[in-house]
Parts: sequence; structure tokens; C-alpha cells
Amino acid sequence: MTTVKQKTKDAFRGSRALFYLINTTYWNGIFGPFFSFVFPIIFITILGNMLGYDQILGGSLIVPSMSVAMCSMPQAIFEFKKSSLLKRIGVTPIKPSLFLFISSLYYFVAMFISIFWCILFSMLIFGINYWGSGKEIFSIASSTKIYAMNFKDTLNNVNWFGFIWGQTFSIIIGISIGIFLVSIGRSTISIQTTGISILITSMFLAVTVIPLGLVREEEGFWYAGYVLSPFKGASNMVLESWYGNFKGIDSSTQTMMFEKSNIFNFDQNFTFINIKNPTTQLIVLKKAEKIVSMFSVFLWIALFSGLAIWKFKWNVR
Repeated sequence: MTTVKQKTKDAFRGSRALFYLINTTYWNGIFGPFFSFVFPIIFITILGNMLGYDQILGGSLIVPSMSVAMCSMPQAIFEFKKSSLLKRIGVTPIKPSLFLFISSLYYFVAMFISIFWCILFSMLIFGINYWGSGKEIFSIASSTKIYAMNFKDTLNNVNWFGFIWGQTFSIIIGISIGIFLVSIGRSTISIQTTGISILITSMFLAVTVIPLGLVREEEGFWYAGYVLSPFKGASNMVLESWYGNFKGIDSSTQTMMFEKSNIFNFDQNFTFINIKNPTTQLIVLKKAEKIVSMFSVFLWIALFSGLAIWKFKWNVR
């Protein structure tokens, strides 16, 4: 009779073997490293230089978790699912639930590494030129120029706990959707098509590749994100934590001033730069929307996790 100790030992060995297998597959393929370390920085580099790090960087840092979860992770799990090795997984000490847990844990860590890699890369391409002095972003008159907060102060102003909190939910939502795609997908092409469609839609509706102030002015586009993008709530938390609240312009330096914001303080509005009038505030999130953002992430996770568990089968029909 197998003892509890032996079962635990077998599970540990199986977990270690699975981790090694997933890691090897991740690095031997193209999609894993590309969507983790190349795809996000393409957007950060191009859009950051075109629109300014002060306008686009906070949202762009959500792209790594979305791109990995929607593109590389589902494809990798689907390939495992239809492989001859894992078709017999039910008769081994490695259970399907353990495989999904190890896969989810691996990609959870990989996405966080990707996010902080993008932050480090941003420090390289923007921090060198704008570490001590911000970029000129507006010119109200020929003699009046307004500057963004320098990159050093931008990083100091981030509410890192709120940022990590929002990114964590973005990753968990992405993993839930990714496994759901595998559970209903009949081929790699169908999974990729659906995943890329969700990615592209969310990149716009979750405000990751468009300046926040510009999107917030278009209310129809803004509120559509709550319905059409599962990442919208998590994105709002990340954006608020990264940018903080716009407080006005320092008259002595003509530099925009921000203060740290708290996503858990529902009575504190999230304010940003008014594109139409840079010297005034634009209210992005009020109490009701902050509450919706905070709790909508749990609904999306419950929905896609439940559907994934219900639909997931090892045999490809």
C-alpha cells in the first residue's frame, strides 16, 4: 500500500520533472521568449518615443502578461495536451490537475519576469535621457513649455504594492483565459486566432497602447472596455498605481506634478492630465469605477476558471 509519504515524494518528483519539461519547451520554442521579452518592448520603444513615456509606459507594462497568456501559453499547453506523452497522464503519478498547476505557476513567474524586464529596458531607453529632467510634452505658448516628470521621479511616484496587485490579477485572468482557450480549442490555429483577437481588442480597450487621457475623453470607447476586455479592471489598477494623481504644474520648473495614488482608497479619485487643457485635471476614476475595477477581476477569474475546469479534457476531439 502506498503511504502518504511515498505519494508526496512521487508528487514532488513529478512536479520537478514537469517543471523541467515545461521550461525546456518554453526556451526551445520561439513564441515563449518572443512574447515575453521582444513583443512588449517593441510597443514600449515605438510608442514611448512617439507619444512619450509619461503617456504610454504605464499601460504598456500590461502587454507582457496579456501577450504571453493569450499567445504563447495556450499554444504550449495545447501541444502538451495532444502529445502522446501526456495522453497517458492519467495512469501516471502526474495528474492532469498537477500539470495545469505547474504550467500556470511557471507562466505566472515568467510573466512577472517579463514585466520587470520591460521596466529595466524602459530605464535604459528613457532613463538615460530623462533621468534628471523630464521630456518637453506641451507648449502652451511660444514662451511657455511644460515638461513631464523626470524618469527618476516617475519611478519613485509609483505605488508599487498597487502596481503588483493589479499585475497579479492581470496575470491570473490571462492564465484563466489561456487555459479556457485550450479547453475549447480544436487546433493550434483556432487557439492562436482567438487569443490574438482578445489580445488586440484588450490592448486598445484596456488602454495599454493609447494615451490614457485621450481614451478617457471618449466615454463610449472607455466604458466598452468593461464589457469587452477582461483585463480592464486590472488595467485600471495598474494605471492608477503607476501614474498617481495629477496635481498640477510646478510654476517654477513648468514640470507636471503627481502624487502617489491608492487603489484601495475608494474615496480618492484617480486624476490625470487633461489633454485639451494640460493645466487642469481629468478625472479618470471615481469611487464607483474604482469599486467596479477592484471586484470585476474576481468575476472574470471565476468565469473563465469555471469554464476551463468544466470543458478541459485531455483527449483532443
